[in-house]
Amino acid sequence: MAKAVKRKLALLFAGGGTAGHVLPAMATTEALRRQSYDGSIFDVEITYL
Repeated sequence: MAKAVKRKLALLFAGGGTAGHVLPAMATTEALRRQSYDGSIFDVEITYL
């Protein structure tokens, strides 16, 4: 039986100090985290600056 190998996917988000930049980036990172737990072939690492 073949064993599935997860590949690592590293993402870096950078945004300004206002909510107009920060909130959309935070929403995007949370959506990507939720999708990565749904049986994705990627192990997602997300960093926000």
